[in-house]
Amino acid sequence: MNDAAPMPISLKVVIGFFLLSLAFDGYTAVSGEATTVTWIRLAVGVGIIVGLLRGSESVRAIVRAFAVLGMLAGAVNVIRIVPYIDTAPSSLVVLGLAAACFALFAAMLTFWVLGREDVEMWMARRSFGPV
Repeated sequence: MNDAAPMPISLKVVIGFFLLSLAFDGYTAVSGEATTVTWIRLAVGVGIIVGLLRGSESVRAIVRAFAVLGMLAGAVNVIRIVPYIDTAPSSLVVLGLAAACFALFAAMLTFWVLGREDVEMWMARRSFGPV
């Protein structure tokens, strides 16, 4: 009988974002355009996913800290695109703003989800077993 609590849906969404990033990096590696940074991103992505699935508190804290940096970078990227609204082709501006806003949203969602009590409890139960 399996008495383990199911993984919170919000954590599944965050892991889905990491899997999407891993898929993009994997495609880059398979297409032959990979650099050393791509291989490092692949290794770090796999480590993050495994750490979150195992319930590692240190991985949760590290990812949450990097989500703050991601929010700052996303906000800076949105601000950097604003001056080009009048001069650049509108399709490029829309694409750039969409990408920057998506990155900002993903970082905010990651920070929020990894700070939720149900996610913390699920990870603690996963890491330490039933209490």
